[in-house]
Parts: sequence; structure tokens; C-alpha cells
Amino acid sequence: MPIFRIILFLFIATFSQLNFANIRTVQFATPPHQSIVNTGDVKVITGDHFRFHVLKDSGAYTATIVESAAGSILIDTGTGKNPAFGKNIHTYLTSIGKPVSVIITHDHSDHYGNLNAILGIQSIYAQTSVAKSLNQNKKFQKLTNIKVTDIQGSANLYGLIYDFHTIDHAEADHNSYIAIDSAKGLFVGDLLYVDAYNYIREYTPLDETDELDNWISAIKHLKQKYADYDYVFVGHNGFSEDIPMLVDKNVHYLSTAQALIKGTQKLPTNKAATSVVEVVNEMKRRFPNYKGKGLGFALPGSFWPEDPGAKWF
Repeated sequence: MPIFRIILFLFIATFSQLNFANIRTVQFATPPHQSIVNTGDVKVITGDHFRFHVLKDSGAYTATIVESAAGSILIDTGTGKNPAFGKNIHTYLTSIGKPVSVIITHDHSDHYGNLNAILGIQSIYAQTSVAKSLNQNKKFQKLTNIKVTDIQGSANLYGLIYDFHTIDHAEADHNSYIAIDSAKGLFVGDLLYVDAYNYIREYTPLDETDELDNWISAIKHLKQKYADYDYVFVGHNGFSEDIPMLVDKNVHYLSTAQALIKGTQKLPTNKAATSVVEVVNEMKRRFPNYKGKGLGFALPGSFWPEDPGAKWF
């Protein structure tokens, strides 16, 4: 009798696992042709119940689509300064042919700038702090009349569980990251960059909060928490399949910038930097193969003619 029960238990367990696998497995159609994104390139990653489409424009701005059986979630949209990319995103989503909703990782316009080009959006989601910022942002409201739905914790979106978190006072006041554990995928907005110049304009070392200390500490935590994940998707220059390595590279970049700004790291002249221009030039010298304009936005005149630039000195 005990042997019979053991056999019966094993049969039920095996059948349940097979049935669960059948429920999860999705037979995805052929992905849209990559030529749709004529302003950049596309990378498609297909799992058993999910598919990631990583769309990157020529300026390394990235928008990622998470496709499931029931729909497509677009995470960030790229900059509105490249409207052709926005049209590409819309055409690509239309070619997938499923309902579309959007997640915005943080309240910077290069992550929601193409919303007006993407038609038929069902819902826009963001972590609670980010949603509040977006719903009060007049620039955001000019692009869409959809109110952002705030999510604190986990949510089932088109059949996948998205786990929302936020890190405050790093690259932005509130920068969320979203984990899909069943797909081992992590979406970090601008908390991590892939071989691109981090945006550190808002770093103000003279106030009570050292944003770079906080930023570095936060991404080290991500390294520990998500080391077993297969993919990390970023807002600039695509994605990586090695979270620990990517965190280490970002920590090195941010620590170098911080040391130059604080004067603990000297310039080649063996003198400490005394201006934003000197720091930017030295960072470009040290990281010559990095892409994007993030670092340059710290320079005077970046956003308007009289713009003083970053407040590092």
C-alpha cells in the first residue's frame, strides 16, 4: 500500500508539472521583420512563455517590448527627439498584433518621449512614486491623456507577474526597476547603462544626500539580489546577459566620476579638477568607447544657452 501511494504521488506530481508546462508554453508567431526599425536595430529573445524585443535607435536610446500570450508591454519609449523611432515602435507593436500597455521606469523625457506616436495604448503603469511624478508632469501630459496607474509591489500584466521596486536619489529622484522572475528578466531604466555614458548631471555633492554613494550602494544590492537572472534591460544601449559584470562596470564608472569631482582622483596633470568641463573631458578620455550623450548633459549650455550645467563645483 505505501508503495502504491508513492507511485500514485509521483504520477500526480509528474502530470501536474507537465500540465503546468503546457499552460506556460507559448507558440509565438514569427517576430516582426527587423527592417521595421529603420532608425536602429532589434534583438529578439524568445523563451517558453515570453519574448523580449529590444529596440535600440541610432543614439542608443532603448525601448523593450515584453510579449506574452495575451499582450505586449512596452517598457520605456526612447527620446521624443527621435520621432522616427517612435513611429518605428508603433509599427513594430502593430506587427506583433496584440494589446499594448506601457511601463515607464522614471520621470525623464527620454523614457516617455514617444508616447504620442504609439497609438492604441490600453494602460500606462509605473511604480507608485514614479506614477505620481508623471501624473503631475505637464510635459508628460502633453503627450498622452492616459493617467498613469500606480503599482506598488507585484501585478499580473497580460499573464506575467511584474514586481515593481524603486530606488530614490540616484540617477533620478525616483528610478524604478521591474523584475519578471518567471522570465529571469530585470528592467532597470537608468540605474545601469551598457557601455554608455551615465547621466550624472543631477549629482550635487555639496548637499546632504550624496546621490552617487546612494546609486552605487543600490546597484550593488541589485547585483546580489538578481545575480541568477539571465537578462538585464537598460534605457541606453540595449541589454546585458551578465548582471554582476554590468554592475561592476557601472560602479567603476560612477566611482571614477565621483573621485574626479571630489578631487581624490587627479587629472593627468596631477592636479584636481576644478570644473565640470575638466571632469567630462577626463571621463571621455578614460571611457573612449562608451556611447550616448548622458555625460555631455552635465556641461554648461546643454539644455538652454544660459544653462549653468551640473553643480559639481
